[in-house]
Amino acid sequence: MDFISIIVGIIAPIFLVIAAGVVMDRIFKLDINTLSKLNFYILVPAIVFISIVDSKLALLHMGWVATFGAVLFICDFGVAQLWRLFPGTRGKASIMTLCTCFYNCGNYGIPFTILAFGKEYVGITASLMVCQNLLCFTVGLGMVQGRASSIKEFVGRFFRVPLVWAVIAAYIFRGLDIPVPAAIHKSMQIMAEAVVAMALFTLGVQLARTKLKNNLLSVSGIALGRLVISPLIAFLLLRFCFHFSDTTSLVLTAIAGMPVAVNVFIIASEYNKDSSELASQAVFATTCLSIVTLAMILLFGR
Repeated sequence: MDFISIIVGIIAPIFLVIAAGVVMDRIFKLDINTLSKLNFYILVPAIVFISIVDSKLALLHMGWVATFGAVLFICDFGVAQLWRLFPGTRGKASIMTLCTCFYNCGNYGIPFTILAFGKEYVGITASLMVCQNLLCFTVGLGMVQGRASSIKEFVGRFFRVPLVWAVIAAYIFRGLDIPVPAAIHKSMQIMAEAVVAMALFTLGVQLARTKLKNNLLSVSGIALGRLVISPLIAFLLLRFCFHFSDTTSLVLTAIAGMPVAVNVFIIASEYNKDSSELASQAVFATTCLSIVTLAMILLFGR
């Protein structure tokens, strides 16, 4: 595929649905909390469950994907410490680190994976999502709060994430070779079909609420780390340290170049409102810029 074909066939459909969410919210002021809960508690867990259960990928293979996600996080975290060296970004280093390390596997990553690679690779993205959620609501939350989480807080937050239970259930069915009851399997398939549209639509509504102000240096640094450096690190890790198939490696590289996770903005809004504005701008800017960067990853990776 050439650059134009990638934009028209993969990237443009994603952003047209996002744009629909932006327009609808501007006109009707939609209930973002209801949309977010629908995705968080129902649709994303459904597609993750069905993708793992029906996947032809071995469970050990998915475990290695999660390991890759953890190693990538450590590398991204190390790179993000550079923001502490410059006077213009030193005071914002913590939120810039979060924005650099955590990427949008859910609302953006899953639809992108389906459109670019097919449903059979959603299990790859799902494994990264579990790793990202684990790190985001433990290490990430600790960074925003300025203190480490207790074991009780960590366990409580982790097991309140529906995605975790969806993955555990799917692994039990796969690991024990238990067939999923037909009614449950079909209902999960029906809900999974709605994920692409609803996840992207919800992302559009979230972007419509973004307030753009002057944070050019910080946002530029985040965009560089998130959209360029992180996928480059992923490429090097996959080339020299991990041994996946060519297609799986390309999926992982592309997901490593996803824009800043909306979870970063949610955490910042809840625990450190002074940094929520920068987080919101970073989500918006990196999502828009990813039109070009993800197309380039696909172009050179195929």
